[in-house]
Amino acid sequence: MRSLNRHWLKCEFSSIVADGESATLSFSWYQSNFHPMEFRAIFLPDCRWLLRHSLVEKAGSRSVSNDVDDWLKNDGRFCKIKWYTEEQWSGSNEWQDTPW
Repeated sequence: MRSLNRHWLKCEFSSIVADGESATLSFSWYQSNFHPMEFRAIFLPDCRWLLRHSLVEKAGSRSVSNDVDDWLKNDGRFCKIKWYTEEQWSGSNEWQDTPW
């Protein structure tokens, strides 16, 4: 996230808490209003990861999606980025290329 090179934006990050399958952290870009994110390994042959955030919608939740989308698409380590709503992930498995 720091690599997005937004000189006008100063992000704060919490400590990373990790276990064997997931890692969580929170970040803020305004007045220590932190947004939690969870990174979870999906143990399938194609090395998938699930990134969940904003489990409770609040001001800035859509900005988190947009920032994460920018970060993933500008970092060469990630490919086949798909966005799901909670309902899509749990049910239909339909997805979109962008968060909104």
